[in-house]
Amino acid sequence: MSDLLLAAPEVKTEDTTTTLSSGKEDHYCKTAGQGLWFFDRLEHNDSGPTIYRHLLEQAERCIRIWDPFLKDTDISLFQNIQADIDIRILTCYDSTQIKLQHQGFINEMTILQAAKHFNVKIAAIDKHKLNSRGFHSYGPSIPHDRFLFIDNRAFIVGSSLQYHSVENTRINTDSVSTTIIYEIQDPEQCNFLLNEFESYWKTDSDKYQYTTILPETGV
Repeated sequence: MSDLLLAAPEVKTEDTTTTLSSGKEDHYCKTAGQGLWFFDRLEHNDSGPTIYRHLLEQAERCIRIWDPFLKDTDISLFQNIQADIDIRILTCYDSTQIKLQHQGFINEMTILQAAKHFNVKIAAIDKHKLNSRGFHSYGPSIPHDRFLFIDNRAFIVGSSLQYHSVENTRINTDSVSTTIIYEIQDPEQCNFLLNEFESYWKTDSDKYQYTTILPETGV
């Protein structure tokens, strides 16, 4: 299974801040400066932030997503990713409920990646397996924090994919919340987060005992 692995890239030190196109109200996000986007649903309850999709579309080589929740409606965020982009998604699930929690996303992604010719693989921490090792019945949602890696860049993401999609805005109006994306500028911190991602993904890692590779959607 070594073909599933990606070597952590070197982090560039020059400024890689995304330049937002004019006329889009900063993708409906407020910003205090470079590398920070803040979407307030109380101010824009009839729209959704578009910055997450914009960042995905900037990828030239690879994308890594660290998110505990995946839904079939999240697929809209991946519509315009370039061909040949290598995508790794790390999530968590209960293996006894896989069809309920993730199968819709996997099915939709399988169709999309075939049309777009990018390569997708998904790994998940099995909460059912964690529970069998003595955790409480509700189990930890590992990883519960949200991160996004675009080539050599790392972002802390405040909420799951569904909250970054315009198409999902009406679905989520019953859960009004703020959404933030923050870009890590320090190369050492960026490398640290990339290495943490890899430590859960690699099959020769001690953490891999908690990880199950879901059916491959890539080719």
